[in-house]
Amino acid sequence: MSRLIHIKDFQEGLELSDPIKNKFGQVLLSAGIIIDEKHVKLLKTWGIQTISVKGDSEIETDAQFDEKSLCEAKQKLKERFSWLPKNNNEKDLYETALQIVLEKYFT
Repeated sequence: MSRLIHIKDFQEGLELSDPIKNKFGQVLLSAGIIIDEKHVKLLKTWGIQTISVKGDSEIETDAQFDEKSLCEAKQKLKERFSWLPKNNNEKDLYETALQIVLEKYFT
């Protein structure tokens, strides 16, 4: 399973789960590449805001925040989102939004 991470969390050693493409669909970095310092600098230069890396975001989210905070964050998202995730892209979007809400209100 993959998780979406924000630019401020880019770090060496992460493995890309999906290729990074430009607006024309050209592959900038292939899936499976292990991110090193050079890649982090390039991604920031290219203006890449999020990347999909291998890992399980639900496990990490649960480990960082207690159940009450997680429930409250999900409720805040429910108030703002008028839909439920139906595909992997929407699930990644939801998980990213959940992580942002958790960091903003519960850290």
